[in-house]
Amino acid sequence: MDRWFNGKRNYWRITLLCWLLLPGVSFAETYWVSPTGAASWANCDGATPLSGTAACSYSTAMTNAAAGDVVNFRAGTVSLAAITANADGQEPAMKPANSGSAGNYITFQTYEDEVVVLDNSANVGAAYTVPTFGSYYKSYHIWDGFTATAVLDVNRTAKTFVVDSGNYITVRNCNLYGSAIGCSNAASVRIEYGNYITVTNNILQTNGREQVILPIDSTNPSGVELYDSDNITITYNSIYTSMTGVYIKDNVSDLEVAYNYIYDCYVGVRYHPKGPDMVNCYIHHNAIQADQDAIGDSSQSGDLGGTSTNYQVFNNTLAAAAAGIQSDPGATANFSSDSKVFNNIVVMTNTAGKYVRWNDYEGGTPYFNYNLYYGSSSAARFEWGATDYATLAAWVAARGWDGNSTDGTSPVLVNSSGNYSSVDDFKLQDSSPTSAKTGGRGGSYAAYMGAWEWPLNGSQQIGYDSGGAPTPTPTPTPTPGTRSMGAKPGMLP
Repeated sequence: MDRWFNGKRNYWRITLLCWLLLPGVSFAETYWVSPTGAASWANCDGATPLSGTAACSYSTAMTNAAAGDVVNFRAGTVSLAAITANADGQEPAMKPANSGSAGNYITFQTYEDEVVVLDNSANVGAAYTVPTFGSYYKSYHIWDGFTATAVLDVNRTAKTFVVDSGNYITVRNCNLYGSAIGCSNAASVRIEYGNYITVTNNILQTNGREQVILPIDSTNPSGVELYDSDNITITYNSIYTSMTGVYIKDNVSDLEVAYNYIYDCYVGVRYHPKGPDMVNCYIHHNAIQADQDAIGDSSQSGDLGGTSTNYQVFNNTLAAAAAGIQSDPGATANFSSDSKVFNNIVVMTNTAGKYVRWNDYEGGTPYFNYNLYYGSSSAARFEWGATDYATLAAWVAARGWDGNSTDGTSPVLVNSSGNYSSVDDFKLQDSSPTSAKTGGRGGSYAAYMGAWEWPLNGSQQIGYDSGGAPTPTPTPTPTPGTRSMGAKPGMLP
């Protein structure tokens, strides 16, 4: 009997040891951080909320948080320490030392509805940019609910939240301010060498819109800026007063930009197929007001041309002054023949604006159809290469595109503000034309045109919502992993 008992006890010991050694098994804990936290890591955990000196400092949390941990930040202003700026300009003032793991993310979140402000003023004027917070060469993190502002380095560059060389990162429910007036290059969110990154339900803004009138480099201030990254989801954000709302700048594939409200930006979504090929980009169900172009390729003359494959722009409502949908005539990038532009409502806020500018570098025969164009009286409403077309009929006859599209019929959008300053301004009404409500592409795609579904049922969300974001099913669902992202020099596995 003793032999049997001892044998069984040893069996359970071995079983428990094996279970502990299994990959993905973690002992998740809940920890508490406050602006005045002074406790050790061992003393700031537990289900009971801690605050004041009974909680720990942010630096203690960044050093110790491990896979599966939930770190709650209590209300107040967290003063971040000055750090030695990294020459890459990407290392944040607040960053975790550890990665989570699949199924065991490390979650950094504000507690309930408390307001937590991250103050990075100690790094103003650094030799290189010191972003306020983010994930740097680490993976499996969730950042939830923070308020933060970028600070300028000596070269007047600023970034608020960054992901650099990390995978499986989510930033959500945050209020991020990208720069001060006079900043030459800024981003509320910058992602570089990231994979499976989600930016959802945030308020993002910079003063980049003001750069248009300033004699400095005004190309880059953005709500979201992307480089060399794959499997990126940007949804349900409200993005304001930026030079560019979403800047898809370099070598980005398997990307979804959807259900965002972009307002008072010079360009809404800027697509820059430079260098290697960019594959599977879906821009849909966005409401965009732009003072220049709503959605446009911005490659510059001299850029190394890449090829954009499976580039789709559909079910957006666009209000723009210069161009609704464009590819830059100075570009050397190529859009493959499987590019698709359909079910969009394009309203020109300047009667001299162009609905479409599509240059002759693209080649092939992209799919343009089932779009509603309104507001332009220009003799060059459509442009392909060096040729302008004054009417939709001439455009259809010459290019064979937009055979089921309309021009000149108002979509009768709500626009009660008169300047599209509310996301509700982009909604259709009962009096909207049938072509907008049911004249879309249909089939496996929507029958309505524009960003807001028809009929309205109150369940759809576009832009930030204080109640959080829903979990949509992308239409269509991007296929991940179609190409290798490549690696940043020195990138860790």
